[in-house]
Amino acid sequence: MKARVVPLAPGDTVTRKARRALLQRAAAVTVGPLPTCPEAAAFWSERAWSELAAVPAMSQSALAWLRHGGDTDSLGSLMQMGVDEVRHAELARDVAEGLGGYEATIPPGAAWEPALLGEPSGMPLPFWVVANGCISETVSLALMQARAAHTHHPVAARVLRAVMKDEAVHQRVGWNLAKQVLPAVSRPMQKELGEYARAMFEMLFMTFATRGLTPRHRQRARHIREVTAARGLGACPPDEADHVCQAVIEGTIMPRLRGLGVPVPAPR
Repeated sequence: MKARVVPLAPGDTVTRKARRALLQRAAAVTVGPLPTCPEAAAFWSERAWSELAAVPAMSQSALAWLRHGGDTDSLGSLMQMGVDEVRHAELARDVAEGLGGYEATIPPGAAWEPALLGEPSGMPLPFWVVANGCISETVSLALMQARAAHTHHPVAARVLRAVMKDEAVHQRVGWNLAKQVLPAVSRPMQKELGEYARAMFEMLFMTFATRGLTPRHRQRARHIREVTAARGLGACPPDEADHVCQAVIEGTIMPRLRGLGVPVPAPR
């Protein structure tokens, strides 16, 4: 059997700095007393499910990067990002508990299913790079920035700031990987990636915001966000969340992906 070469190549300066930043911020953030608010507890439960869904997504990205033969700094960053997402899920769970009780069961019709992403996947690396670093992390960071402006309770604000700092580094790592990977893909795959990105946009509108939900689920989601935002407990108003998603997709993600050779159609 022929010996296989494992080069263990280091990454570029951007990746090395980002990896160090992630490791330095891994200290625990404590969750203190919170007021009882069922709507805010439901909102933070949703955030916990969303963060948990990012864990297998990052694991799949790391495995795809390993198959790709990429550098170890990028691999380490992806693995650390997965650890961060576990911590974010736990923080969101603890905040939900403090607000009146974490909801452990995902309701029917909701868009969060973390376990589905845990199935083994052979999806090529460019799709994971687009889905996670370029789209999910970018939309997530923009929404957190919007939520922070409406978050006045010190405990919720402290948790949100801690997660937001991690997400800023995650986004930087994701786009740096995209610069390395996307320009080299074939034209047919570029087209596939564009259609995939549009499908991701539509899914994220239902996960992070309220557009695209059925009327009953949309009414509930909007009520949860309205109450949570009004009490300064971690959400922004639902119309603002929908607008932020639209703005960051059209104003940031689509132009940057097109600049890397991915012809992204506008969301339907």
